Amino acid sequence: VLLCTLLLASVVATLPVSAGGPPAQIVISTQSTVISSDGVLQMEATLYDALNNVVDGEITWSSSNGTIGENGLFFPWSAGQVTIRAEHGGFNDTVVVTVQAGFGQSIDINTTSQPRAKFPFTLQASLIDSHDNPRSGQDVVWTVDGMYIGQGEPSWTPPSLGLYEVIARYDQLEERV
Repeated sequence: VLLCTLLLASVVATLPVSAGGPPAQIVISTQSTVISSDGVLQMEATLYDALNNVVDGEITWSSSNGTIGENGLFFPWSAGQVTIRAEHGGFNDTVVVTVQAGFGQSIDINTTSQPRAKFPFTLQASLIDSHDNPRSGQDVVWTVDGMYIGQGEPSWTPPSLGLYEVIARYDQLEERV
């Protein structure tokens, strides 16, 4: 019995180990996340054979919005949900990335309604990023004719009919109406 066991052990020890088989699945290892439209995200994916061994192969990347290079580096454009897909030989995997508006590059003052004398009026603005994505103007500081009115969406009551210089400021940005 001992001789048979040693003989069997030597046969098993000399069996050749084969390289992984053909790809049977692709898995994106980068988790769903939230990024700014000003940022970039490195996506990672791995090919596996039927026995879950890592195998080599070319991965093709695509995104529903933004740009993604052949190396998986993703550059977002518009704010919202973006589906990123990795493909190889008919196999694919997807992940959803949430893109939020980036740093404000300009201010857009809401002028859809007009103030009326002696009636409260809410001042509103959006910050617009480099990809034209709007975000809340809660950090915008307001002045009317040089007087501080408030931050965010303050209420202002025009004292009488007339023209007023309304200025919205955020960091180095300024917009006048």
